[in-house]
Amino acid sequence: MDDIKIIHEFKEANEIFMIVESTKKSCKCPNCGKISDTIHSKYTRKIFNGSLDGNAQKIILIARKFKCKELSCKQKIFTERFSFVDSYAHLSNTTIDIIRLLGLSTSAENVSKIMRKFGITISHDTIIRILRKLPSDLTKADESVVNIGIDDFAFKKGKEYCTLICDLDKRKILDILPSRNKMDLSEWLKKHPHIRLISRDGSLTYKSSIDETVPNAKQISDKFHLIKNLLDA
Repeated sequence: MDDIKIIHEFKEANEIFMIVESTKKSCKCPNCGKISDTIHSKYTRKIFNGSLDGNAQKIILIARKFKCKELSCKQKIFTERFSFVDSYAHLSNTTIDIIRLLGLSTSAENVSKIMRKFGITISHDTIIRILRKLPSDLTKADESVVNIGIDDFAFKKGKEYCTLICDLDKRKILDILPSRNKMDLSEWLKKHPHIRLISRDGSLTYKSSIDETVPNAKQISDKFHLIKNLLDA
């Protein structure tokens, strides 16, 4: 968080409160790209950031709105952007990354339980909305992708099961299959015979598909036991 400074910090119960403000002297208009140092007004944002010791960080960010100096620009006023949090978001980018990573390995309900141990209270529905944005991050599965992870998840508990396929090396989403059945996964694997290693859960359906389509690929267990330990701790 190089673009902000802490002006006050205090702790109440298991929560750490930080009041921070921007250190930037100017900001780029998101519409036209012109730099502006003319401040229109100030406002506050509440950002939630988890912590491994369970003490949630609540950041009160004093942000600013700028006036665009480009006369032809349609966006006369814009809010400043920050490196650690997206526009209008209430969760830090680090927290979102953790949710996405866990969402590749377990259910939304389990992710919610794990995040509570980080001091973040987040609902099942909010996690689902975050996961629904994953397709925009899809990476092409070319021959450079050799190590993949496969797991299923449901947008709605007990229904609409899909299969997530990710690049284990780059930690990027490769594809989201419309089901968790053998045929869909087999069709995908047939198009990517160069896969050498596959991390998966204990699904016999996935195992059968892998054995038949890419028999030389090494199969390993996924992060289930790590997540189980987190839940049991």
